[in-house]
Amino acid sequence: MIFFVLILFILILHSLTFAARNDFHHDYISKEKTNAIKGIFVALILLSHGRAHVQLSSSIFDQLYVQMQNHLDQMVVAMFLFYSGYGMMEQIKRKGKIYVTSIISKRFPRLLLNFDVAVTLFLILRLVLHQSVTIPNIILSFIGWESLGNSNWYIFDILVLYLITFISFIGSERIEDSKKNLIGTLTATVLSFAFVIFLIRMKKKVWWFNTVMLFPLGFWYSVYRDRIEKVVTKNDVTYYSALALLCLLYIVTYINRSQFIIYNLWGICFTMLVVLLTMKISVNDTFLNKLGGHVFSVYMLQRIPYIVFAKFDFFHEHVYLFYVVSWIALIPLVIGYERVIKKVNEMIWDG
Repeated sequence: MIFFVLILFILILHSLTFAARNDFHHDYISKEKTNAIKGIFVALILLSHGRAHVQLSSSIFDQLYVQMQNHLDQMVVAMFLFYSGYGMMEQIKRKGKIYVTSIISKRFPRLLLNFDVAVTLFLILRLVLHQSVTIPNIILSFIGWESLGNSNWYIFDILVLYLITFISFIGSERIEDSKKNLIGTLTATVLSFAFVIFLIRMKKKVWWFNTVMLFPLGFWYSVYRDRIEKVVTKNDVTYYSALALLCLLYIVTYINRSQFIIYNLWGICFTMLVVLLTMKISVNDTFLNKLGGHVFSVYMLQRIPYIVFAKFDFFHEHVYLFYVVSWIALIPLVIGYERVIKKVNEMIWDG
């Protein structure tokens, strides 16, 4: 497995560009640059989720990967939550109430519909494979609370976070301009934490809630981005000082991450470490950029080929081939799925 990671590192390394002395990549949080970062992490998610369907060997090459995955844990989704929160806050700052209302009229229902199209494919697959399903399980799967074999917790969380964003900012037009974004962000943070408590009370698995707070972190970064950049990117001395301090905090929080609060602090350190690194180092690989542009469909459909090919004993004896064949099969699935949801979305919201 470590060989797949090495290929990923090669893609990253060959495309890196470093900013000159006392200079920085000011487009580090643009759509193109963040897509490349998303591409890296969706590749790691593909590797991680495959492990649920096949058994890795005890060889050093597989166990090195396992150690890396254990270290990263849920941080493979950290940047998706952060960038999503940041992007929504930027839109709110630009468009105000028009964008906030569109969360309910367009973004939320469109995400849910696109999700449900994918869930339908998993329902069909279960029926074809003669796997039992119940009506309550099907209904709850279509809102992401349960699963039919698909990845679900992330989408459920995002749907709730969309609602939290709408609630937090819908009344902001009545608040003074200099304060409304800050108050909305504070409200979203409090409600996000309440959502975490709710998930804990509902006894959901830890991965349902241990990265949720990285979404409002994106709001905070958007609100204070100019001030942060003014300090951090003043020159290389301030930048590397901030980077060193963040690395120290990362190590301390990682060592103690078994505690829930510390885990969240570790998540913040991880996320901001990636942000700081991308200020100075830019990833420009075309493949990673394109992969990052198809995150949703890849994330939603990846388990279909995994489930199918895991039915064959041959692939349990040839795990690397299992991954390769599954990824090849995923490509036409993604293309077909994206064409369908594009037409559906155009008919409903753009027609």
